[in-house]
Amino acid sequence: MNAEMIFEVPKIGFVEPDFGSLAGPEYVPHLLGVPAREGSARLLIDTEDEPLALALSADGQTWWASTCLYRPLTGEEINCFEEVGGDLYQVERHTWERAVRQVFADGIRSMVHPAFEDVPPDRIEKLESLIHEVWGANGSGSCIDCCCGSGIGSSIVRGMGMEPLAYDNDPALIARGLIAGRLDPGGTLCIDGRSADSFLPPVEKGLGIMIGEIHSFATDVWEELVMVLFDLCDNALITVGTKYEADLILAWGDSNERSIEVFENERDPIYDRWVCLG
Repeated sequence: MNAEMIFEVPKIGFVEPDFGSLAGPEYVPHLLGVPAREGSARLLIDTEDEPLALALSADGQTWWASTCLYRPLTGEEINCFEEVGGDLYQVERHTWERAVRQVFADGIRSMVHPAFEDVPPDRIEKLESLIHEVWGANGSGSCIDCCCGSGIGSSIVRGMGMEPLAYDNDPALIARGLIAGRLDPGGTLCIDGRSADSFLPPVEKGLGIMIGEIHSFATDVWEELVMVLFDLCDNALITVGTKYEADLILAWGDSNERSIEVFENERDPIYDRWVCLG
């Protein structure tokens, strides 16, 4: 169910320019600046009567919204709804979360030139074998996919029966993953991974597949990314290309009192060579 269906409107967009901006109220004035005609306000609430979003329209055709999934509804928004007048709509929170992600993912797919498809033909098969060895061939519930790239890990865990919640800060890679069908628009976020815990709930399992080349000048950034992944999941499966990178993750786990097991994966001499579990 997309955002238009939930609000029962022909077209709706968000005043925020990107997903990361949903965390704060900075763009609420843009919404309140819509010259909404009388009766053209719609307030969305969840099944616990908690607010999810406010939408306004100047012509009844094009609607603009801001969601309070990741921030409190402001007093100005409440006053606007009361002054303009309109209707209450209700939906399950999970359904609205997926709809919001889809709006921004669809925007990336339609407007961003995708990265080149450079996944080796046997890469997915080898990675799937590794994940099945560690977690088994079947699963359930949500699974974090940190630094998802074009969605190789997401496609595998989806096939196992889990719901991937994938994020990366590279819109071109995300566009490639969406076009290839490896990434699900309703479960994909283009954000700085260091803020992922502001947008996603803790889950049992999380992936960090070839999370990056951890150079000395960017070690602090990668440490933050990995620590947020640790905060978001009880069991993490991280792959890297070198023993040096694996030792860094082991040390970061120790600093967080998190036991990490490291082993060498001989399926591929280049990708996913070192595996960190914990």
